[in-house]
Amino acid sequence: MSDAAEASNVTKAREQLAMALACKEAGTTFYKAKDMNKAMRKYHEGHLYTKGITSKAADSNASLTAMGGMTSSPLPEELKTEIDDTHFALLNNISAIHFNNKKYERAIKYTTEVLDQQPTNKSALLRRGKSNWGFDKLQAAETDITKYLEIDPTNKSALNIKGKIDARNKEYAKQAAGMYKGMFG
Repeated sequence: MSDAAEASNVTKAREQLAMALACKEAGTTFYKAKDMNKAMRKYHEGHLYTKGITSKAADSNASLTAMGGMTSSPLPEELKTEIDDTHFALLNNISAIHFNNKKYERAIKYTTEVLDQQPTNKSALLRRGKSNWGFDKLQAAETDITKYLEIDPTNKSALNIKGKIDARNKEYAKQAAGMYKGMFG
């Protein structure tokens, strides 16, 4: 690919990133104003801008024509990092709104997308753990919260959920013991 075409791709990627960042900023303004519908729309719009230019697509040399006519050429590492950071921040923000609306299954979907690429993303781990707890998926919640606490062992929110999980596990063990005692005793 010619230097001019490569420069054009970088320029287009930077433009897409600027649009995504503007959407993220607008979404955050709406979020702070507690207008969750508008925040969600802006975060989704920003996500669409980043989706076509993530480093995954650039690394695989996939065609980026869907987002402004870019062809396959590698992007500079610092630009890929900024695109990825924005992409995953938008996914985390979308999941936050779903979590706050008690749409735990959707929050799990978006946090899982983050964790597939960034397995130690603290925000995604904690939110997915809390969402799994809210969705009554005890084992999945325990896995996420335990992993989170390996990274940040003093987080009060994670410790609170871990305490609830431990209490629920003790309750289940006690119920199982009573049930088996009646069967065999």
